[in-house]
Amino acid sequence: MRLLSQGKGEEYDRIVGERLRSLGERNEVVVLAQASMARAVEGFEREERKRFLTSPDSGVRALGELFV
Repeated sequence: MRLLSQGKGEEYDRIVGERLRSLGERNEVVVLAQASMARAVEGFEREERKRFLTSPDSGVRALGELFV
């Protein structure tokens, strides 16, 4: 998070992405509890990205349904 607050988003995404890929190699599915981590998987290939569950998409949809 420190990197993000310093405006170093690309470095943050690279570091988090490396760690997530490592987790993905050892697990069938990885659940990301922190919305900022979803940024890191956006650059993954589509097939690889399917193994990472993120909350931003579903969370935004749920909020939209509440306020419509």
